[in-house]
Amino acid sequence: MERTAKKLGNADFVARAPEEVVEENRERLAEAEAAKAKLEGALARLAGVG
Repeated sequence: MERTAKKLGNADFVARAPEEVVEENRERLAEAEAAKAKLEGALARLAGVG
């Protein structure tokens, strides 16, 4: 996730890479962020149980 965010934060990468590659990386980052949020929520619920 960090690596993909770094790529997308690089203006040179975004400018030179084909749009499909940039969009794929944006989708990958969004999916990873959603999965992270879901896991953090599950972890918080588990911490509240114990």
